[in-house]
Amino acid sequence: MAFPDNAFRASLIAACCSAFVGSAAAQSVAAGSQPNLINPRFSRNEPKNVDQQDQFLAGTRAYILKEYSNAAVIWGGLAVTGHAESQYQVGSLFYKGQGVDQDYAAAAGWYHQAADQGYAPAQYALARMYRSGQGVERDFAVAADWYRMAADQGHAAAQYNLGMMYSNGQGVAQDYAAAIGWLRRAAGQEHAAAQYGLGLRYANGEGVPQDSTTAVSWYRKAADQGLAAAQYRLGRAYAKGQGVPLDLRAALAWYRKAADKDYVSAQYELGTMYLKGEGVQKSESEAARWINKAADHGLAAAQYDLAVMYANGHGVPQNYVLAHKWFNLAASASVRPDMRAIAEKAREEVARQMSSIQVGEAQRLASEWKPN
Repeated sequence: MAFPDNAFRASLIAACCSAFVGSAAAQSVAAGSQPNLINPRFSRNEPKNVDQQDQFLAGTRAYILKEYSNAAVIWGGLAVTGHAESQYQVGSLFYKGQGVDQDYAAAAGWYHQAADQGYAPAQYALARMYRSGQGVERDFAVAADWYRMAADQGHAAAQYNLGMMYSNGQGVAQDYAAAIGWLRRAAGQEHAAAQYGLGLRYANGEGVPQDSTTAVSWYRKAADQGLAAAQYRLGRAYAKGQGVPLDLRAALAWYRKAADKDYVSAQYELGTMYLKGEGVQKSESEAARWINKAADHGLAAAQYDLAVMYANGHGVPQNYVLAHKWFNLAASASVRPDMRAIAEKAREEVARQMSSIQVGEAQRLASEWKPN
C-alpha cells in the first residue's frame, strides 16, 4: 500500500483543517490550496518570525497541556511542509484520536511520510501497524522491514520487536541466533522487555546454552525496572532455587511486587505461600484474598482453590453456593481434561449438600461472572 498520494495527503490535511481552522480552510484544501495551520491569521506567503523548532515545541507544549486541538493545528502546519517529527506527531494524534477523529489509515499515512525520511520513531510506529493490520493490510514481512530500519538506527523497542519476530519466525525466517542478537542490543539499552526475553531464552536454552544463573541475572535487570513478568519469574527462581539459592522470603517479596501490579500468576503464588505458610506466617484469610484476585482474573487453578476454601470454610466463611460457582468456573476454564474432571467432580459433591434453589443460584452466579 503506497503512502501518501496527493489526494490522500489532502484529505488528511483537510481533516485537521475542518476540526480546527474552520470549514473555509477545509474547502481551500479540497480545492488544492494549503492554508496555514499554525495560525489562521497567516497566509503561506507571509513571513514568520519563528523557526520550525520553536513551532514544534509550541505544539509539544500544547500537547502536554492536553490542548490536543491546538497541537494538531501547530504540528499539522509543520507536517505539510515535510517536517518529519511533526508528521510523526500528527500520525500519533490520528492513531489516538486526540484533537482529531481517530483514523488508523490517516495515522499510517503520516507515519509513512516521516518514516520515508528516515525518522526512526515513525518507522517503528508504522511497523507496529503493519504487524497488527491497523490502517493497512496486515503484512509481517513489511513490518519486519520497518522494524529493521528503525532498529539499525538504534531504536530499542524496534530492536526488541525485530528480535521477537526472528524468535517466532514472523515475517522472517525463524533464526534464534538473530533473535538473541537483536534482543541483546535492545537489552543493552535497558529495554526491560528485551532483558526479560533474554532471561526466558537462557532459562529455556533457546538460541543460547541453557543457563539458569544467567537467566536470573537478566530477570533481575528487568525486575529492577519494575517489569511485573520479570518480578514473577525472579520470584519463581527463588522459590525453586533455580539459578539462585532457595530463598522463600525473597520469593515472597518478588511475588508481592508483581502481584501488586495485578500480575495474575504472582497473585496466585503469593496466596499459595500464605496458605502453606512458606516464607511467611500462615494466614488463610490473606491466602484467600490473593487467590480471590487471581480467580477474578480467570485463572483456573485459583478458581479451584478458592472453591475448596469456600467449601471448607478456610479463610472465608463456608458457602456452598460460592463453592459451586467457583468449581463450575474452574471446570470451564481448565485446559487439561483431567483438571476439568476433578473440578466437575468436586462441584457435584458440593451440590449434594445444597438445595435445588441454591444450585440454581450458584449456576446463575457462574453464568453472570465476568473476569476482571
